[in-house]
Amino acid sequence: MSGRRKLTEKQIAAILEWYRNRKTRAGLGAELGVAKRLIGSKIRRRGHYKAPSPENWLQNLRERRAVMERLKERALL
Repeated sequence: MSGRRKLTEKQIAAILEWYRNRKTRAGLGAELGVAKRLIGSKIRRRGHYKAPSPENWLQNLRERRAVMERLKERALL
């Protein structure tokens, strides 16, 4: 498994909406170009990811680096 997200927030919202309308996981996966297993995983987790979405990845990286710098300045790391 890769640590980077494959789906955007918009795609996850679409998955959850399609699921409520009872479309198949295989059909959704084919439409989005991802495995049906990934669709099932997002449905079970209700769209929650640990990693930031691709469109927010760079901003999240900058924030994490700033936190690390503050910790180093305080000699906590």
